[in-house]
Amino acid sequence: WEIKYMVEHGIDVQSFCWFGDNSAGPLKTPSWGEQLHEAFMYAEYSDYMYYVLQWETSATQAFNAGQFRNYIVPYWFENYFLDERYMTIDNKLVLPIFGAAQLSEASYFGSISGVKSEFDYLEEQARKYGFDGVLFFACGSSGDNLANMGFDASYAYNWGTAGSSLQVNKDRITSSAKNQKMYT
Repeated sequence: WEIKYMVEHGIDVQSFCWFGDNSAGPLKTPSWGEQLHEAFMYAEYSDYMYYVLQWETSATQAFNAGQFRNYIVPYWFENYFLDERYMTIDNKLVLPIFGAAQLSEASYFGSISGVKSEFDYLEEQARKYGFDGVLFFACGSSGDNLANMGFDASYAYNWGTAGSSLQVNKDRITSSAKNQKMYT
């Protein structure tokens, strides 16, 4: 009923936080996924709206490029991306990422170019399934490093406790929008 109520009031997409598990092997049950896996996916009105994963890298066990390609990407396609309810824009999958900057750290893809390589891989896989690519959204402010990693846009998810101030929100979003390499 919550889905029906949201749609009737103009909300047509939900973003679900996605936390991986056991990235050293095939994924079985992502952590904290009940709201998506046990509720939304089986809800009577779930076909009334779209959904996206918000990939939570900041609270996920670290993984490398091999684990990303062999376990995470196939899991996403099998369980989400090929679902007709998964959101696309211009036939591109939408993938918001919280903790985006940490993907370039040694415990993940190791560099800005490493992240770009993995994003290119994910887009290549998307094209094999008939999509026109992937839109990568970074949580937070736009930046040159994020643009060089392959992020297309940034979005405000939260600014911590400072985000309770209207002026903080205005300043950070305006500052982010000045970066012309990414959409804010």
